[in-house]
Amino acid sequence: MEGISIETSLLDIKDGIDKIIASGEPCDVNEVIDKIDLFQQDPEVLDRELNGLIKKLTTGFFQLESDDKKIHIASVFYTLSKVCNVKKTYIHLDANVYLLEHIENAVRTYDSMELSTPVSSKILKWHYLYLAFCWLCVIVKAPLKLSNDSHLLQFIDDSITKHEKVTVLQPLFAEIKAELLVKNQILLHKFCELLHETTNDENVIDYFEMLLIYRILKAIVKSPKQFSIYRDDVGLIELLSWICLYQSDRLLSLERGAILMTKIFPKLLPFFIYHHNIEMIEDIISWYLNNMNSKFSEFRFAIANSYKKVVEQLTITYEDKDILPPLILERLTDTSNILNNSSWDTVDSDRLHTLLLISAFSIDMIYKRLPSQIEEIIVKLIPLASRFQQRSISVIRGNQVRDAANFICWSLARCSLENKNTIENIIFFLLTRSIMDSDYLIRKSANAALQEVLGRHGYKIFDNNTILEFIQLPSFNLEKHLFSNLESIFEITNLNYPSFLSRLLFWLVDFGILDNVDCETTLICIYGLSHLANKSAEKVLKDFGITTKLKQLLSIASTLSTEKQTRLINLCLHLPSAINLLDVLPILGSISEKVLSSQHKSLSQEDIFLHLTILKFWSVAINESKPVLLTHQDIQLFFSIVRGAQAAISNFSKFQEYTNIIVSQISNLGSSIFCTDDISRLFWTEYKKFIRFDNILACGSLPYVHGEIFINILSEVLPLLSSQAKACIIKSIDDNTQLLKPFIQTKDFMYIMSDFLDDYTVTDQGDIGRHVRMQAVQFYMNNITMFHHIDNVILQKVETSLVRLMAEPSFSIREMSYQLLCKIYSYNEVLESNKSYEYSILIFQKNIFKNDNIDFWKGYCLNGGAIYSTDLQIATAIDEFIKFYRNEGIDEKIKLCNYLAKIIPAAQKILDERIKNKKKSITGGKEYDIVKFTISATIFWRRLIESQLEVPSHFNFNGLFARVYNIHLLNINKVMKTNCIKLFPLIAIAASRSQADNEKHLANNILKKMIILMKRLPTTNNQQSLYKKAYLEGIIQILLYYKADSQVELLQATGDIDYELTKLKDEDILLS
Repeated sequence: MEGISIETSLLDIKDGIDKIIASGEPCDVNEVIDKIDLFQQDPEVLDRELNGLIKKLTTGFFQLESDDKKIHIASVFYTLSKVCNVKKTYIHLDANVYLLEHIENAVRTYDSMELSTPVSSKILKWHYLYLAFCWLCVIVKAPLKLSNDSHLLQFIDDSITKHEKVTVLQPLFAEIKAELLVKNQILLHKFCELLHETTNDENVIDYFEMLLIYRILKAIVKSPKQFSIYRDDVGLIELLSWICLYQSDRLLSLERGAILMTKIFPKLLPFFIYHHNIEMIEDIISWYLNNMNSKFSEFRFAIANSYKKVVEQLTITYEDKDILPPLILERLTDTSNILNNSSWDTVDSDRLHTLLLISAFSIDMIYKRLPSQIEEIIVKLIPLASRFQQRSISVIRGNQVRDAANFICWSLARCSLENKNTIENIIFFLLTRSIMDSDYLIRKSANAALQEVLGRHGYKIFDNNTILEFIQLPSFNLEKHLFSNLESIFEITNLNYPSFLSRLLFWLVDFGILDNVDCETTLICIYGLSHLANKSAEKVLKDFGITTKLKQLLSIASTLSTEKQTRLINLCLHLPSAINLLDVLPILGSISEKVLSSQHKSLSQEDIFLHLTILKFWSVAINESKPVLLTHQDIQLFFSIVRGAQAAISNFSKFQEYTNIIVSQISNLGSSIFCTDDISRLFWTEYKKFIRFDNILACGSLPYVHGEIFINILSEVLPLLSSQAKACIIKSIDDNTQLLKPFIQTKDFMYIMSDFLDDYTVTDQGDIGRHVRMQAVQFYMNNITMFHHIDNVILQKVETSLVRLMAEPSFSIREMSYQLLCKIYSYNEVLESNKSYEYSILIFQKNIFKNDNIDFWKGYCLNGGAIYSTDLQIATAIDEFIKFYRNEGIDEKIKLCNYLAKIIPAAQKILDERIKNKKKSITGGKEYDIVKFTISATIFWRRLIESQLEVPSHFNFNGLFARVYNIHLLNINKVMKTNCIKLFPLIAIAASRSQADNEKHLANNILKKMIILMKRLPTTNNQQSLYKKAYLEGIIQILLYYKADSQVELLQATGDIDYELTKLKDEDILLS
């Protein structure tokens, strides 16, 4: 908070409290609470004001008559205690013992309190209880003996029972009861005996009872007077110890219960130390050792801190007996043994985390009493703990262990370190974690610890500029910042601190890459080192010994695990100037055989990394001046990898990149790259098969095939491919336009691309053709200059499709189509935030096409007449059209209505489309289903008329009805037929609204036809019954519009009984 806002907020709080005391208005209370909450991040300023605020709030509290005012004051008190800590707050309450009666009466009358204002989330009734028990706590903790402590104890027990569901009161209950019991030894013994009777081998002790024991022990130990009274009460202490050590197992299954236990033992220990009860001390130590592997992370912090407190007490007491080595050194040995285990995947990482936390909490004690162990921790523990990783089924664990290593370094930074090697080691390990760890939180904690050690000790190793540069290294985005961080570190250290840089580079190779279990981070480290080598190749590779190190590793590669071999090959391939490619070939052969021999249903991260490395090798090897010839096994391996790669796997873009390079070079070199011609034929046969099977890698690589091979394969497989595969090929063509430039400018290719814009293939997955349309529009958007070279016929076809797509429902396709058309026509209009998209395209088509483009209205019809769309999108399409239409002149209105009527397909056209079963286009895509389009067109008309579309009076309503009527007679789709029937009455109503000539004659004609058709339909068939209902509803809709009440009553009396309907005469229903 700014200084001025602090003062203002404090003044507002004080003024607010004055108003609450004076008036108790709820709005004032909420404002004060909000102001107090502002201090949650920095409560110290408020701490200094607590005494005055609490005194002002609570003076004369029990004399207040208003229950509202009492609860408002209590709510403010509760908020202050929440922000500033309850103990800091309640100590300012009046500790006058004569207030006990008022407090007790307040609690007993709590249920009868009446509020005249509603309770809010900030003003709660139980806040009144909270203030009362805080006040009671202050009084019972006063250094005096209460004469009525038995009565108060019973009062507290009753309150505990009555208000057990108000969990926030439990700590107060425990504190009050503990104080009362500790001040009365007889009552405490009675309580403990009762607790002993109710506690059995089934561990029935609950959290509150254990909290009470903790408060009792704390009250005794805290007061020298009470400790002197109870330290010789052996029976009492043994009973409490027995409960804590042997009856608390059930509590350990709850994190808060387990944490509570860690607070109790440091309070029990003084009694055993006083009596030199070594057996009980050993039992306490055993408890710690037995509970270090908890799954609760907060408990592990608590037990480590508690263990340190216990050791500290014992060390001070038994200083002459040198007790620290077995208590700390053994933990350090345990830690070292776990970290030096041959397989980290099998170790107990939770126990390791706890042991490291013990070291972190105990660093100050170790530094002072066992200084020689500091070097051991830095040399033997931190290097391993800082890179600890543990594989599990789906994730890589070990983050908390690495975080604990950062904690140790932070604790060491706060010691008076003088040894430069020690300081440099700490800086080194924190620096590697802060720029290379896979987990952002670990990088963040390492960075914080690094700043601490650099601020305190950095000047002993580095100059000020280097320290500042290290502190400013970013750590948020690993992939983005590792490259820049390595560059910065290289620039900072390569001249003045070359040994530090060399160590960092070697660590990057050994542990950031070769020993790194996290494949994603490994690749980032490889790319980072490659990036650095590209910037300063000679220095990085030669002067700092990376080339020599890689050669040494390659010489012993056969002794390495498959994972390390794979990482080594990948690193070498990204540093091509450092090694000879043939040096990695023997290693590649051994791991390739493992790929062919293993059959994975799903790829692990290690499998993905291995496959990616093999593809990387071939992408490099095949481009060598003397390329390695491909064998039958190599072809098997290649297609095995291609088969397993899915678009969802990590680093798929790299898989595609390497596959493109391999396929491109193979097609360029021809059969000379293969050992035999048979292998060459096998490759292309398999390759085409993989494309026909829609393999995503194969399809994506097809445009990288050179010359005639690409054209021939594309022509052969294109009609057979799925929409996703076609979209993949189009995207790849788009990415490779330079190489394909001679081909994509041909008339045949231009026609194919234009055909993609009309792909409306539909499967059980929905409109999958949208992937093709989307990618085709994207292609034209990225290659807009080719419009200058397109054949006029094809250009017109493309523009026609774009105009239609611009008005269709799909957001991404239509907006891109609109942007593209704006560029084609040099149209400067842009989408404005205060205008809808539909409004913008309506204005666009008016300016460019003068409302005279039927393809636009076909697209708009699909939007406004959509069957499946959001209500908002449909409403916007309809509303914007109506608004646009109303601003047009009468001639334009009639033109628009004619277009909307014309886009409804004629019945014969619908039949023709279905009868001839139109073949797929050259691309294999399907045109928009004419029946679905007809449904959308009729729905669009219905929605427009229902939205009060004003159709000009000289519009051909009879023609529109005839077209819709003929469609509905087809009986080829029930949804289409039903929507046509529902449009009949709306045509009659629209004609009447427009005052068209003979509009009543049209209405009667529509009525007559619906009556005849309705009478013919039997109700035995469910579908026919549905049509009959639609006819009947349409008839009634027309009659109601014309207020023909007698006809409506007649129909209602008849109902839907077939026999009665057939007896009706036409003239009984028709309008007069």
